[in-house]
Amino acid sequence: MAGDGNYGGNGSIHWQNKSGAATSKGKDATAVTSIGGNTGNFQLTLRYSTLSNKSVPDIVALLQDLIDAATTARDNFNNGTSTDEQFLIQVPAIPRPTPPPASPTAGWEIHVNW
Repeated sequence: MAGDGNYGGNGSIHWQNKSGAATSKGKDATAVTSIGGNTGNFQLTLRYSTLSNKSVPDIVALLQDLIDAATTARDNFNNGTSTDEQFLIQVPAIPRPTPPPASPTAGWEIHVNW
């Protein structure tokens, strides 16, 4: 893996991004109860596009995997077998000659809002 990012609450928002050997981390003083428009929820915008060079059937399969994972997590909560779930979501990267537009929701594959 070339890089990763972590975002979490602890009375405020803590974040860490890693790319190769470089790591940046910090803290945003936003109260956890105020994130996501006062919902207390991180908000993720995920973009699925054939600009990723994935076919429509490939994208549909990725979306079905997401639905299946979310359904399993929901069922585990509902039947009382779990109180903590996580799952992997595959989002196709779009190969482009220049960075995405400045607006985070106007073309990025993944956007995190708090």
